Amino acid sequence: MKITVIDTDYVDLMSGTCMAEVGSDVLGLDMDPAKIKILEDRGMPIFEPDLQGMVKHSAAPGRLRFTTDVERAVHFGTEYEGVLDIENVCRGIRSNPRIEGDFLYSAAIGWSAMATDILQA
Repeated sequence: MKITVIDTDYVDLMSGTCMAEVGSDVLGLDMDPAKIKILEDRGMPIFEPDLQGMVKHSAAPGRLRFTTDVERAVHFGTEYEGVLDIENVCRGIRSNPRIEGDFLYSAAIGWSAMATDILQA
């Protein structure tokens, strides 16, 4: 199964890595190039025991990859099969309690709308 995980914060990175560990092909999308560079270099932008080893283990055979390219992430999984297995994995929590409203829900809706626009183009 090919899965695009939108964002590489704590929950997303953990989820994507675990899905890659059980055999799925996972592409993690994040808009922060510095974070993607850290992950591509097999570093760790967060602390979670054993996560770095799991990322290295899944990235070595290519089951876990990272990008800042939205179009690539949207089309991930369509290169051969013609159908995307899972477009994204999102969660609805606020990363900063000082931010009012449901920012991440709005961001997830924005990502979905952008993905739809790209697929229909």
